[in-house]
Amino acid sequence: MPDIHTGAYRPPVTTTGGRVGGQRPGVLFGSTVAVAFALTVVVLLLPSGDGAVDSPLLRVALETANTIVALLVAFLVYGRFRRSGRAQELLLVLGLCAVAVGNLALTALPSASVETADLTRWAALPVRLLGTLLIATAALTPWSVRWYRREARVAVLATGGALLVVGALGALWSRSRFDVMAPFPGSNGVAGYRPGDDWTVFGAQLLGAALYGVAALALLRQARTRHDELIRWMAAGFVLAAAARVHYSMFPSLYLDYVYTGDVLRLGFYVCLLVGASREIESYWRLQSHAAVLADRRRVARELHDGVIQELAYIRSESHAIPPASAGREGIMRACDRALDEARAAVQALGHDSDEALGATLRRAAEELAARYQTDVELDLDDSVGADPDQRHALMRITREAVVNASRHGKATAVRIGLHQHDGGRRLTIEDDGKGFDVDQATASAAGYGLISMRDRARGLPGSFHIRAEPGVGSVVTVRW
Repeated sequence: MPDIHTGAYRPPVTTTGGRVGGQRPGVLFGSTVAVAFALTVVVLLLPSGDGAVDSPLLRVALETANTIVALLVAFLVYGRFRRSGRAQELLLVLGLCAVAVGNLALTALPSASVETADLTRWAALPVRLLGTLLIATAALTPWSVRWYRREARVAVLATGGALLVVGALGALWSRSRFDVMAPFPGSNGVAGYRPGDDWTVFGAQLLGAALYGVAALALLRQARTRHDELIRWMAAGFVLAAAARVHYSMFPSLYLDYVYTGDVLRLGFYVCLLVGASREIESYWRLQSHAAVLADRRRVARELHDGVIQELAYIRSESHAIPPASAGREGIMRACDRALDEARAAVQALGHDSDEALGATLRRAAEELAARYQTDVELDLDDSVGADPDQRHALMRITREAVVNASRHGKATAVRIGLHQHDGGRRLTIEDDGKGFDVDQATASAAGYGLISMRDRARGLPGSFHIRAEPGVGSVVTVRW
């Protein structure tokens, strides 16, 4: 049986499924857990106080950087809240703002001023604890819960009032307790603090660690289903924040001149937030660009449908007025039919999302052609077979050309389209029960342009094109890539 078999086959490039950014959320989460655990073991093995550095300027720089990151991410999440109205996002904003207040107003600024250092030495602890409570509450809040303007205003005012009260009480408590909380020298002369010397501080730090841990697990579960980059990196960051609180329970960072291992872990938490924010911004602009391109494509599709296609349809209808004996009548009608098919294919390609699955694209094209040519089309499509946008367009055009040829020239009553994984690659087949044709003769004649076009599109995948046909038997078109 004559055939056309050209082009080289290449196996497909596999893609990651069920992942965010090509990586499963649990991988990043597990990595941060391993880092936090390893650092904690190292600190426990060190002599007391050896995990601290006396550097007031470094302490101020860290707290200032942490504050900037917290406010940046809070602003970003607030933008999401403005669009969605979800309670979870507003609670995250309030929690991050509370943490930022504890970093800047109660730690960074007092560290730079000796006069206020003693007053606010512990005031940051309850403020940060309030922020941690808001963050944990946000993580446990169902995604479907939405707050409207009134509820949002109440939440903001209540959080602001709570920050003022907690900050004031913390400052007063700090002054009353400062003389009692004298540091002890470590083996390297650096001030440390024994766990259990004040059970209030010890318990507060462990409570903060527990809240961050709950938030991390809750957001990890959401990241696995929502594919949200920011949530994924927040979950990893909360692991480091929880570990930082554990370190503070062993060596509390109450002495504003020193930088502890807990501060390093907390910096890692803010680095995770910053990475998540950058990925969120990148995703936002990518979606905006995609939406703009899609809107323009749909505009062009409307113009083609309302202009070119209508004019071609009018020309074809008027061509019936040409006497049947005229030599050019059939040629004009065939040219109009081909131009209409090309224009309709372009409208379909332009008017649909470029991220549409290959199976859906082929199914839509086949159903449209079946209705137009009154041909039965049987579909056997594996929706797991993937293709990039250019490949999807080429395969759709090959399918349309094969079905049109089978219906119009082969007078087929049934066409079967199959799409499957095959021998480590992917295979598309279009089989019909038409009257068939001579492949060599069709390829040599001007009427064989459709076959040449299908072959060239298959080569560009890159892939191979194979057609098997003979008069009276029908034809089978096979594309592998």
